[in-house]
Amino acid sequence: GSLPGPSGEPLTPKAAPGPRYMGPLPSEFPGMAEGPGDVLFGREFLVKGIPLVIICEGPLSAARTGLDACATLGKRWTPKQAEMIAALAPRAVLLAAERDIGDEEAGRGGGRKAFAELGLELVRRGLRDVHLIDVQASNRPLDAGDIGREALFALPRLKVGVPPPIRWGRRGR
Repeated sequence: GSLPGPSGEPLTPKAAPGPRYMGPLPSEFPGMAEGPGDVLFGREFLVKGIPLVIICEGPLSAARTGLDACATLGKRWTPKQAEMIAALAPRAVLLAAERDIGDEEAGRGGGRKAFAELGLELVRRGLRDVHLIDVQASNRPLDAGDIGREALFALPRLKVGVPPPIRWGRRGR
């Protein structure tokens, strides 16, 4: 049945007129007028010149990975987020994309493809030690926060870099 109200009448759920959620909408938060692309979760805890930054997709993954981690709030990233990461001038960046089985089965590449592109953008912006961590090597559908910090560092990684320009001309002269 139903629970009794303060004066004994039964409480029945009614559809509330108005918005579904209480409180401000995400677009009302500072820096999120255009969406989460202007936010890099956890950046406020990092200082310029930090030795290492770990980039995760979600805020819970970043929080569980450590104080040197931040999140793009999804597998998609924006130039503004790449600018914020580059402005920190870290000595090393680890990109820990989550496993997106549906995207991988459909051939879209998922978070790994998007984070590989973010890595190339960071290299273009002057960062030299950028690595893509293969979270899929754990053989379980996990994200960086589930694996644990020590296991995350033990996983295979791929150094991201821009190939040198091709030099055209004659050799041997």
